[in-house]
Amino acid sequence: MIVPVAAADPLLSKVHHRFPQLREEPVPAHVTVLYPFLPVTSVTPADLDALRDLFAGFAPFPVRFSQARRFPRLLYLEPEPAEPFTEMTRRAVQRWPHLLPYGGKYGDSEPHLSVADFAPSDEPVLGAVEAELAAQLPVSMVLDEAWLVVFDGSGWNRTHRFGFGS
Repeated sequence: MIVPVAAADPLLSKVHHRFPQLREEPVPAHVTVLYPFLPVTSVTPADLDALRDLFAGFAPFPVRFSQARRFPRLLYLEPEPAEPFTEMTRRAVQRWPHLLPYGGKYGDSEPHLSVADFAPSDEPVLGAVEAELAAQLPVSMVLDEAWLVVFDGSGWNRTHRFGFGS
């Protein structure tokens, strides 16, 4: 489950074109709500209704990404505000308590827009990436939908859209 951030796609595209070693599977710019989710073959009509209800409980909202930050092995943009994403994740986990963000690997998940996964050997490159990002930030837009996406072995595909406030 993701919230797409189309306004950041051109920025990520430029970064990934210049630094292709920092990109994994192509996926549109987004903030993750809950990953992993149910296997696509296990998603029921009741699950889709629950997702529709969950996201309908949020009005479209403006978001701004003005700073690049790092987690271990991840360069990301920090959303401002972060609270709507945190609340979406909280509600999703409340509905599907057996599903934890990133399998519980990182404890409480902080909302973020991933730019690059990196290895220690990429460290010298990150300064250049961060400088390139800084020159093109902030990125702002109004978010109004979430997507359920699945990985098909070669890429991520949207299977469902859920409008905010609808």
